[in-house]
Amino acid sequence: MARGNKLAAPAAPAVPVIPKSAKSSKVVKNTKPSKGTKGTAGIVKKMSPYNKFMKVHLPLFKAKNPGLSHKEAFVGVAKEWAKAPENPKSVAAK
Repeated sequence: MARGNKLAAPAAPAVPVIPKSAKSSKVVKNTKPSKGTKGTAGIVKKMSPYNKFMKVHLPLFKAKNPGLSHKEAFVGVAKEWAKAPENPKSVAAK
C-alpha cells in the first residue's frame, strides 16, 4: 500500500470517544440523605427480630431442603417464623 492512500482506516484513538448525545448531563452523585434519615449517614440500622431469624434459619432450611428454590425456602422459613418463640407476635412467645 502506498503511503498516501486516503482510503486506509484511521488509527483507533487511545481513549474511546463518547458522542455528546450519549453523555448524560445529569450524572450527579446523590449527596442528600433520603427522607426520614435526618443526619444518620453512616449509621447502620438495627436488624429486626424477623431479619435476624431469616438470616440464621434460611441457610439451615436450604441445607435441609436442597431441591427447593430460594422463593420456596423463604416461604417455608416465613411459616416457621409465625410459630417461632423469637417472634414477638407468635403464640409461642406469649
